[in-house]
Amino acid sequence: MSSTEIPQIALPLGVIKGKHCQTVYSHDYYSFEGIPYAKPPLGELRFKTPQPIEPWSGVKDCTQCASKPLQKNSRTGGVEGSEDCLYLNVYTKELQSEQPLPVLVFIYGGAFYTGEATTNVYSPDYFMSERVVLITFNYRLCSLGELTQAYLQINKKKKFNVLAKVSLVSPIQRYKCREMLR
Repeated sequence: MSSTEIPQIALPLGVIKGKHCQTVYSHDYYSFEGIPYAKPPLGELRFKTPQPIEPWSGVKDCTQCASKPLQKNSRTGGVEGSEDCLYLNVYTKELQSEQPLPVLVFIYGGAFYTGEATTNVYSPDYFMSERVVLITFNYRLCSLGELTQAYLQINKKKKFNVLAKVSLVSPIQRYKCREMLR
């Protein structure tokens, strides 16, 4: 793996460009960050169930994490992040593999109130010593995640919000994360 190599992968929705990285344990890996998995939940889509994204043309730059979800900073009391937060990150040691690699999807904690899937909080370093595809993702927090129409209609007993997580399954299947590494 060359440190100057610019990895690109053709997905069913378009081509993405990632980057070559190295863990603190000196393991090389590829990183594809900020891959959209739903339309930005802005305007009319703010309190709606995540909507599928459209294919894109050209090469999408996926070399850095997207903004974290909109949330209150518990230390400063300020608001940080963005409502446009429905992005996933993919990390792997191999771009080509004879057999599909296991896919590990990591869902960060934070009680649906705080958190983010950025490398400054959850680094992929530990998992990149293994032959695995690691996927992390952001999801809407607080009222932006809980007050979607589907949530209000389906979850009248105050169950936790899983819309973003369920909405993520289809893009992972559409992106064919296991097959893209064959």
